[in-house]
Amino acid sequence: MKIMRNCVLFFIGFTLFISCEKTDISEPEEHISGGTEIDKDKDGIIEPSDNDDFLKLAYDRDYKYPDGFYYEKDLTGSVYSVYYENTLSIKPVNERDGWIELHTLNREEARNWSNLSNEYSSVNRAIIRENETEKYFEFVRKNENEYYGNFILLSRVHKSDYFIPMHDYLPAEPDETYIIGIFKGDLTKSNVKELIEYLWDYPNRQNNSSKVYKAEISEQEDKFEYYIQEIFIIGGDWGINDMIYIYDIKYTLDKETRILSLAEKNLVKEITGIKR
Repeated sequence: MKIMRNCVLFFIGFTLFISCEKTDISEPEEHISGGTEIDKDKDGIIEPSDNDDFLKLAYDRDYKYPDGFYYEKDLTGSVYSVYYENTLSIKPVNERDGWIELHTLNREEARNWSNLSNEYSSVNRAIIRENETEKYFEFVRKNENEYYGNFILLSRVHKSDYFIPMHDYLPAEPDETYIIGIFKGDLTKSNVKELIEYLWDYPNRQNNSSKVYKAEISEQEDKFEYYIQEIFIIGGDWGINDMIYIYDIKYTLDKETRILSLAEKNLVKEITGIKR
């Protein structure tokens, strides 16, 4: 199976700061043309008989995830960015050589990394509150410059006893394995599902271009497999149609090593949207 390297995926971090003021995907005012099927779904997950479901959800402002998909509900509607401190953010520009998210069990170390990241940032943000969950340490920062209004940065560091990140977003050499990290929690279906959805949510929450059509997890003797079908919208402009891409994505988590990896990402359908 072909592995498509796509930094939009995770965290994981396709932009340094993800603002909630994204390009608006408004409801269509005209009929939308059909699509072209690129490849049959090989795992029998989700192939609607036509494109109606995909188109409806692509232009539904209120839809993001299917029922039961994990996300941090208390963040909805806030003007904020979630940012996980990393090996790039805590160093001056001339010393940066990679981008792997950080992890620790020490709150002081996490706060120090957050302070270093703020020091090397172009905008000074003071800590106004600290939070902690089973997944991360969080330092809530607010811009001191009134020009930025009430914008909040949620500076976070992974907890080592939940998840250890391993993926380098700026590798010196191409990485075809796409190992994401190591899960340290209890190996149950529900826990692995929550881990993957948590890692999916924080870089994609405020990205109006990405929606999850369906997600399923299965357990085998030696691993867990998790499937997502993503609706990804690229907005048109000045007489150009929107394009809607449907991806089948598979993650695996090895029970022995606890390593989570991106196993497959395949484009299965292209749909032409409204003309702008």
